[in-house]
Amino acid sequence: MEMGREFLLGAVLGEWGADDHDNIFYLGGWIASGVIVLGDVRDIATTISRGDLTGTGLNLAALIPGYGDGAKVAVIVGKFVGKHPELLKPAMVLMVGVAPHADEVAESVKVIRKVHGDELIDALKTKGVSDSKIIELHNLDQIGKVSLRNIDEGIETEEIYLGGRVARGCTACMKCFEKKDGHCVFDDDSVNECIDRMVEADGIILGSPVYFTDVTAEMKALIDRAGLVSMANGGLYRRKVAQAAVAVRRSGTFHTLDTLLHFLLIGGMTVPGFPVVGVGKEIGEVLEDEEGLMRAKDAGKNMAWLLKTFERAKKS
Repeated sequence: MEMGREFLLGAVLGEWGADDHDNIFYLGGWIASGVIVLGDVRDIATTISRGDLTGTGLNLAALIPGYGDGAKVAVIVGKFVGKHPELLKPAMVLMVGVAPHADEVAESVKVIRKVHGDELIDALKTKGVSDSKIIELHNLDQIGKVSLRNIDEGIETEEIYLGGRVARGCTACMKCFEKKDGHCVFDDDSVNECIDRMVEADGIILGSPVYFTDVTAEMKALIDRAGLVSMANGGLYRRKVAQAAVAVRRSGTFHTLDTLLHFLLIGGMTVPGFPVVGVGKEIGEVLEDEEGLMRAKDAGKNMAWLLKTFERAKKS
């Protein structure tokens, strides 16, 4: 009965009640309310209450007649996973079920657009970033969000996406040692912006998917240039609280973590506890990694505790 009740609530309340209902049956009702009539909603809710989930899936698939309605579904699913990212994978299963003719990767990116916005995804695709890489970046973003959500209230957080943006490698020109202005001499990409954000912050989390058993090219460029600029200016990130996060499919986890941790530790930062590792390839799969989620939550709590401890020490 509870499942059928959630379905009906989703059909009636839709987006208005989505914050308080974190289950796939509510999402199903919300989807149904936009594309089918009230009598059909009632019939599906009855089927759910009887426990016939297979029949429910077939009813939903049959009741959404065309791709135009499938596009409506993408909008609803995007809004829902924005509120409950941990349910992204089952939401995608439901979406592909009601639009079975659609390509799953393309549908996944469509949902990601609704979560992150067209501007960001269009910018990534303009720079040649593939749909598969966009899904990988989203998985990393989700495991990172778990850590951010567990940093206590009262601590402001900000996310910066480096993937798909221009970040050139260090040329070892040593101009940063001559200028000593806290910036790289090359100011035509995203590196100096990231340096400024890290300098302003009390805590830093660096995250990367695993590429050829290491960080991405953009992350390596940031590490090399931001690290040298820090050395040239007396240690810009010294005594900050920091952590590393990695999204991995199979191999290269510890090599990638080493690259991130070497930057943090060489910069004089404090890393409380074990870094974050999320395992997954398909969209939202990383959120099924229970151990990874546990470590992500612990990492957020450890950072929050240490940040507050440092703040109290400064005031004493």
